[in-house]
Amino acid sequence: MESEAKHSSDNRILYIFVPVFVVLLIIGSALLPSPRQPDAPLETYQYHIAIIGENTDDSFWNLLYRGVNEAAGEYGAIAEETGAGLSQRVTTEDAIKMAINEDADGILLLPGSDEALEPLIDQAEDAGIPVISMERDLPDSRRSGFVGINAYFLGQQFGREILKRSGSDASTATILFPADRFDESSRQWFLQGLASAVPSEKITFRYETVESNGSSLNNSEDIIQKLLSEDNVPDILVTLDSMSTQSAFQLLTSRSMVSRVTLIGTGISSDILDEIENGGIKAVISTDPVQLGEESVRQLMTYQKYHMVSYYTEITPVLIDASNVQQYRKEFYDDSEK
Repeated sequence: MESEAKHSSDNRILYIFVPVFVVLLIIGSALLPSPRQPDAPLETYQYHIAIIGENTDDSFWNLLYRGVNEAAGEYGAIAEETGAGLSQRVTTEDAIKMAINEDADGILLLPGSDEALEPLIDQAEDAGIPVISMERDLPDSRRSGFVGINAYFLGQQFGREILKRSGSDASTATILFPADRFDESSRQWFLQGLASAVPSEKITFRYETVESNGSSLNNSEDIIQKLLSEDNVPDILVTLDSMSTQSAFQLLTSRSMVSRVTLIGTGISSDILDEIENGGIKAVISTDPVQLGEESVRQLMTYQKYHMVSYYTEITPVLIDASNVQQYRKEFYDDSEK
């Protein structure tokens, strides 16, 4: 009898404990942080935008993504970095295929150096998914639109800055063209803009082409090493991509040549802004990544509404030097991690 009474008592305790435990478990689960997700389920948005790029770990991409998200919210759209939640990084090609399979309402593409994207862009367009190319154009594809900087006006702006930074005597300047961003046509337009801003007797120009190896690396360091080892070291060095700008500054610093060679670069990152403040980089002329993201979304939404969009939408490059670098640091980095 004593055993039965104890067993009955244990059962009553169990009946009380289990419901209480379940309630506590539910409450505890609700208090735990949930995985990062959109503010509302994907199906509650009117448009699903796939944003795809090659170098998604750099500062430019993070700022671009901020601009895309800010503008997307104005149109009842959600922008999703395709493949971001996977354990292994997907290639740009696979990300485009995923966006097609997901039947995205549009693709914003920041192409890298890969030249095999045109067929996939055409495949997306055939599936009724408009593609907007950002910063680097792919004119041989059937992309719906391109948002970026006009090469002629970019050349003019660099020309004005070169003229401003040159001395009273005739100077020499070397320009490094990244092959993955400047094809033959865009190089010629850039040089025409440059020539319109700089008297031929004032500056002697040389040109080098920076080749990419198909990843995030290029041979800019080798080219700059050679330039700085020659007898006729340039008075002004112009780098037209952020990696070359970083390489140039590091090499000039290691050789104690910062005061001898005037570096005018491209790119926006916390490190580059630091070196503008310190005087190692005199200026950068670059795409504003936030503006690029916002304008690309506007063009995509224009296509959704009218089923057509401008073949090319120009954005104005920004000039950052010692006079305004703190302003841009506040704009780009005060509310984000460096």
